[in-house]
Amino acid sequence: MVLIFCGLLTMNIGGMSAQSAFISIDEGFEDWSEGLSTYEDVTNDAPQNDLLKIQASNDADYLFIRFELDTEIDLTGDFSPHDLSLHFDTDNNAQTGSSYGSNFGAELSIYFIDRTARYFAVNNNTYVSTEALGMRVAPTVSSKEFELAIRRDAIPVEDYPLFTNNSIRIMLQENTFGDWMPGMGEEAFEYTFDESPVEQPAPISFGKESAGAIRVLAYNILWDALDDPDRRNYIRQIVQATDPDIIAFSEATTTSWESAKQMLDFWQPLGTPQGWYVERDDYDLITASRWPIVEEYKQQERFYPTLIDLPENYGSDLLLTNGHLKCCDADEIRQDQVDQYLAFILDAKTEGGIIDVPENTPFMIVGDLNLVTDGQHLRSLLDGTIVNTDLYGQGAPLDWDNTDLADEVCLHSDDQRFSYSWYDVGSSFPPGRIDMHIYSDAVMSIEKSFTINTSIMSPERLNQLGLSAQTTALASDHYPVVADYLLNAYEPVGLVEVATPSGFEIRQADGRSVLWNTGDSGSVYSATIYSVSGQVVASFRSSEESKEIDFSGLGYGVYLLRVESADQRSVAMFKLVH
Repeated sequence: MVLIFCGLLTMNIGGMSAQSAFISIDEGFEDWSEGLSTYEDVTNDAPQNDLLKIQASNDADYLFIRFELDTEIDLTGDFSPHDLSLHFDTDNNAQTGSSYGSNFGAELSIYFIDRTARYFAVNNNTYVSTEALGMRVAPTVSSKEFELAIRRDAIPVEDYPLFTNNSIRIMLQENTFGDWMPGMGEEAFEYTFDESPVEQPAPISFGKESAGAIRVLAYNILWDALDDPDRRNYIRQIVQATDPDIIAFSEATTTSWESAKQMLDFWQPLGTPQGWYVERDDYDLITASRWPIVEEYKQQERFYPTLIDLPENYGSDLLLTNGHLKCCDADEIRQDQVDQYLAFILDAKTEGGIIDVPENTPFMIVGDLNLVTDGQHLRSLLDGTIVNTDLYGQGAPLDWDNTDLADEVCLHSDDQRFSYSWYDVGSSFPPGRIDMHIYSDAVMSIEKSFTINTSIMSPERLNQLGLSAQTTALASDHYPVVADYLLNAYEPVGLVEVATPSGFEIRQADGRSVLWNTGDSGSVYSATIYSVSGQVVASFRSSEESKEIDFSGLGYGVYLLRVESADQRSVAMFKLVH
């Protein structure tokens, strides 16, 4: 139902049609359909920060709110002037709570700039944290549009649950410029919770979908984690569970790259003579790769580009930048760091200067980029806009096809309603997405991505992955973010046979398995696969003459396959490569 008030306001009344929905707090608003409960203000009644629209939805666990205004603001910071607050009449009774006009009594008020809330259901004046509401907000940077989630089962104060009624009223206020939505005396924006089931996506598998995908793990491990035996154990769990090809650590203060390499070679051995290639910058960034790091560039402040020598069948090298920009309210410094890096990338794409890379060389920017407050920092990293042109020159589109770079939003693997990658329960700031994967999508794509939050995983899944419920919380205040990249120029090679004994056949069946033939039917035989270091990686018994063996769970390298029966033994050596 749509009601018109004075020709200015339109509102969809909750409860008249299905209002429950699967909503992701992920900075994308495509899941907010026009059919959801909506209050729209078209009056242009404020000179700045004019409130335009508010929507509501829910699932079994959360109330979701989306709102728009005409001015870009930093919702939970002071980068831009505003005094925005959100009010809930949770019992749908104007006579209780804090009075806002004759038809609205707020039991809960959220003050975004102060990052606090007041719960008027208790003594009419009780301050509570936004964490007590289970509040999650996106985006973390300044915007004209925001979405948030609040736990439906929140109990901000003991014995005083937040939502006690199935119908609530919602009001948005911008006090600096005197705008309200709905306005005083206008029809209230009433929302009725819809208990229709909302199907949640299945957890994202940690395994790769394609053998040729390059898995990149970006992880802020909090200061000294590699030097802390307790927290180091949790970092190990993450590395082993994700099995990355490249790791971008930030806040990695281990005293030398050698110690980081020793850890990785022990945690996740590659089965190659060299093992992991590990380099670090002069601050806190460590980049580790299963392939050689042939160049590193340390001229950029808080960005650490490295050139990685990929196998020939990938068609090019990879320019990977590990980043950790200055945090918090250092907006000018952070923009300067971004501008300097943009000049580096544009230089890399043109002949001469610091670095030259062949056309269509894939490149990416990953890590804790601390993109908070000013949204221009993120826009610059995507579209190549340089702010300080006097110092760093003119900006330009960054991708090889002269378009914006892609920003991959890595959803939580086990709850795809959220994408935040930083969470500090003791901070007044709500969790935010500040660990990023930005890449040149003209020459590559992402097949799979996810953020790991072990606190929401099932015990069965944790056990399967070798994790614990507290792994991410005890390791760092950041979550690991993972993405699997597919390069457009990649050509699969699969199995490379090194040596096969007489009378023994081994050949590729597909990208992740091989077929072999013993030439002897009816005999019971055992087969064992060894890494080059002698470790048994798989074994089985069979009486089949031919057998297909799935190698999707193995790393890439050289292996030995030994087959034994009562009267013969055969050994084949083969190599699995990307």
